[in-house]
Formats: sequence, structure tokens, C-alpha cells
Amino acid sequence: MRKLDGNEKTYLILIIVVLLLLIIKSFVLDEYKPQNEIELQIYNEYYSTVERSNILKYKRIVDIAEIDPDKKQVEQSLKYNYKIKIREYLFGVLPYWEISDYIYD
Repeated sequence: MRKLDGNEKTYLILIIVVLLLLIIKSFVLDEYKPQNEIELQIYNEYYSTVERSNILKYKRIVDIAEIDPDKKQVEQSLKYNYKIKIREYLFGVLPYWEISDYIYD
């Protein structure tokens, strides 16, 4: 096996640093902490309905925001007047999709 030259070592170190930053971002910065009791209920209720058996597709709540009462409600069967922003991760690290969801009655 041949040795890496200067540029290849630099690129390898850069790739490792970027992967470490992505891991830190995914596990520390994207973790949502509920701000009040209602958000805690929404947080727990959503995670109780989500299947966590698939290791490839991992869902994580990144934001919970109240729906503006002046706007027309999306659906009448909403349990809470909150919108949940969910980010899907590959192997729990690499974000690849972001959706909004609601908890229904």
C-alpha cells in the first residue's frame, strides 16, 4: 500500500473534521428541548407513535412551533395547535429530509 502525499493527507484530515462537525451538529445542535408543558406533551406523544426499528431512517424533532391563530387552521382534527418540524437522518447522523407534521385526534 502506498503512502499518502501532502494533498491527500490534507483532504483526509479535512474529511474527518467535516464528519466530526456533522456528528456534533446532528446529536447536539439539532436536539430539541421542549420549552413548556404543552411542548413536552407533544414531544412525548409524537415519539410514542414513531417507529424506531429502522436504523437507516431515524426521525428527530428539531422544532415545535405554535400555529398562528389568525391563519385558517390546516385541519379541524388537530389535537394541538402546534406544528412539529421533523428531520430525517440516515444512520442518525446525515440529515436528508425535513417535513412538518401535526398530532391529530
